[in-house]
Amino acid sequence: MRSWAEQIHHFILRRMNQRYIQRVCGMFLAVFLLGLGASFLTQVDGQTIFGPRLGADYPTFYTAGRIYNEYAPGRIYDRPLEAALYQQVTHDPDPANSTPYAAAPFFILPFIFLSRLPYALSFVIWMLIAAALYVSGMRLAWTSTRHLPADAWKTALLVGVTFVPFLLEGIAGGQVTGFAFFWLALAVFLEFRSQAFLGGLALSVCLYKPTLLLLIIPMLLFTRRWRMLLGFALGGVVLGTASVLLVGTQGCANYLGSLLFYTGQSTAAETGLRTWKYIDFNSFYRLLAGAFPPLRWGLTLATLVAIGPLVLRAWLKDKGTSPDGRALLWALTIAWTAVLNVYFGIYDSAILVLSAILSADVLFGAGAGAVGGQSRVQGPALGHHPEHVEGAVEGPGLPVEFKYLLLLLYVTPWFTEFVAMALHVQVFTLVIAGYGFYLLNKRRAEGLKERG
Repeated sequence: MRSWAEQIHHFILRRMNQRYIQRVCGMFLAVFLLGLGASFLTQVDGQTIFGPRLGADYPTFYTAGRIYNEYAPGRIYDRPLEAALYQQVTHDPDPANSTPYAAAPFFILPFIFLSRLPYALSFVIWMLIAAALYVSGMRLAWTSTRHLPADAWKTALLVGVTFVPFLLEGIAGGQVTGFAFFWLALAVFLEFRSQAFLGGLALSVCLYKPTLLLLIIPMLLFTRRWRMLLGFALGGVVLGTASVLLVGTQGCANYLGSLLFYTGQSTAAETGLRTWKYIDFNSFYRLLAGAFPPLRWGLTLATLVAIGPLVLRAWLKDKGTSPDGRALLWALTIAWTAVLNVYFGIYDSAILVLSAILSADVLFGAGAGAVGGQSRVQGPALGHHPEHVEGAVEGPGLPVEFKYLLLLLYVTPWFTEFVAMALHVQVFTLVIAGYGFYLLNKRRAEGLKERG
């Protein structure tokens, strides 16, 4: 007689096969598309039957483009003007609901053109652009793998596309996470192709939101990726010059002021930020102990002191010789970027899909005995047949504990914001941290093997 824990374990593992996963993700995607279509067909003055306005956060970017075209480029960070135009677009009577444009000046370029279109049409085009960038980034990431079965691409694509931070926040919510995902995936792809300088150029585009690079740039520095850093620096100069040309020196100064404003908001005792939508430890402790700032700062500092040296040690031990070691290093750095940060929105956590693909490739290779150079395998090693539960656990493939981590990463965003609002605990932060610790342990084992 199995215990209840064993029964649950068996129930879950029987469904961790490609056929079942594809079916569930396909149904989720179909329901989403029907809901999205209903939002467009029923929206009145930007308000949908589901409550949230059409595009959610997209009016921020659309409004910035209008300011650039109709007023003055340097005023795209003018908060009173943003709020006024935001009300025109959304018909929201409360100016406090407007979200200031905070991306780098060069990022305004696509919205210069998109803001000339009617709002709904502009949003549709942006959704298509975001989806194309994200899927292209996933394909680049998949091309960078060495061990995952070729026939698992469809499953990986469906899981990645239906990941809530991308689908609901990035597509329906009008956020720009697909943009970051593509350039980060391209940077990794180019580095794996021994084109580190070009990879650095690609990575520099992520400067549109510097918090995305808060750990990645130090990782490049401590692992002595000089060519990539050089490409990044050159790309930064080019994008900085483009920013000055687009909005002028005053506009760039206003952008720096906007960065300081958001940094101040993220560290202040009282803030206008929706803390429950952020997943970094700073926001986690603000949500948990916001009424007691000394406790919040003490917990934040203790977390940095406890975790920072572990991540730094993983960087310093990098030899740069093992492809799997490089992939795991990128995977863990991306994972910890989401939580060891000043502020990191749940919508930006779509980059965890890149981390998951890279780490799954390494761990699948280890399970299949392919670490060290065997080529991509074929066949049902990921578990095509649900009845082969024991084989999925003990045979070649992903470790069972890693499967559970991937499941938690996928499922937790469905409810984490509601829990955060009700209980003041951001569950997703804890799940990502658990995933990060798991990768640190695997990277340590990889380093020991390299030295051996």
